Amino acid sequence: MKKATLALIGAMFSLSAVAAPPTDGGFDPSAAPPPPHKQDAGVKGADDARIGSNVRMLTSKPQRENAWVSLEGNIIKKTGDNTYQFRDKTGSIDLMIPHDKWRGHKVKPNTLVNINGHLKNEHGHMFIAVDAVHAD
Repeated sequence: MKKATLALIGAMFSLSAVAAPPTDGGFDPSAAPPPPHKQDAGVKGADDARIGSNVRMLTSKPQRENAWVSLEGNIIKKTGDNTYQFRDKTGSIDLMIPHDKWRGHKVKPNTLVNINGHLKNEHGHMFIAVDAVHAD
């Protein structure tokens, strides 16, 4: 009886793992990004709205290290292991997105995304260290 109960419990756990496989998420370069002039959304500052409201404003003047930003636009290509290029209608900026920050979202270049993260500047190179990726 104990063996049958244990077998039944084991079967239930293995079926639940098969029924709902985890999704890894990440970037899929199979679609073309929209041209910059066709992008309806821009970049929105969250907490630090004073730093600018689009990529051009973020990159055109010195910014405070670790300033919180919320970017809305498209990730247009993968440039390295965890690095990507983001673009809105005013320009582009690099992103560093660790694998766990995708939260299961599959993103193509034509997918409108919202990126939340911190502004970083290392050796004169400005980029966003992403904390969360949101996609519809």
